[in-house]
Amino acid sequence: NSRIKMNPKKLYQDPNMESGPKWTQVKQKLSAKMQEVRITRQLSSQLPETGALLSELISKPEFISNQHERAASRAIPLGDAERTLQTTVQGIGAEAEQLANKLNNVASDEAELDEKIDRKKREYEQLQKRFAKLQVYVLNFRNLSYLRKVHDDLAKSERQRQEELEKAMRLAVEKMRLEQEKKDAIGLTEDDTDAPLVDRRQSVRKVYGNMMGGADSSESEDDGDDDIIRMEEVNNIKKEMEDDDEGVDNDYMVGITVTHADDTKDDLSSGDDF
Repeated sequence: NSRIKMNPKKLYQDPNMESGPKWTQVKQKLSAKMQEVRITRQLSSQLPETGALLSELISKPEFISNQHERAASRAIPLGDAERTLQTTVQGIGAEAEQLANKLNNVASDEAELDEKIDRKKREYEQLQKRFAKLQVYVLNFRNLSYLRKVHDDLAKSERQRQEELEKAMRLAVEKMRLEQEKKDAIGLTEDDTDAPLVDRRQSVRKVYGNMMGGADSSESEDDGDDDIIRMEEVNNIKKEMEDDDEGVDNDYMVGITVTHADDTKDDLSSGDDF
């Protein structure tokens, strides 16, 4: 036992490993045989059908020839032949009568067709006239819609222009009022502090009256309706200012008349000497 030698390379080799390729070949051959069996079965099922069709085709000429010989050898009865011919002649006569009736009715059919054509022509003309009227109506409607749109746009632009004019007018009047207030304030501050209150009011009234009077005369001569509206707003502002100070307003009117008439008289009316 001690002399037994073992080859470790061959220790784990399987003796059945060589049978793998053989089993694959057997499977391939078996599948090929099964395919041949299927083809054979299909051909065997087609053989009876093909044989029956071939037999029918072979026997048909014999059947036809037999029928021909039988018909040729049979004697035709005269009564049956006459009845058949009479039936055929009657059918042909009925068809001829139908054709004759149709030919006779061609004139009436033509008249009916002509009447239908005339009626369709009249309907077509009426439809054409109606179509023309509808076209005119659509055109007028489109023009009217366009004119309405233009009118709306013009009215909108006119309203915007009027609003802008009114806004500009209000701004101008407000600016004039602010400037006048500034001038009044400047006139009050530049006067002598020792001068009487009546004299200072007189000087302020002179500036305000001269300014507004000149503006009224120039605007009434140069402008139209817009100037009249502006003057009305200026007069409203004057009335508001007059309501705030009624006593000063009376002196203001006296100051305006005296200023335009004579400066010396205005000095005398104030009651103070410079």
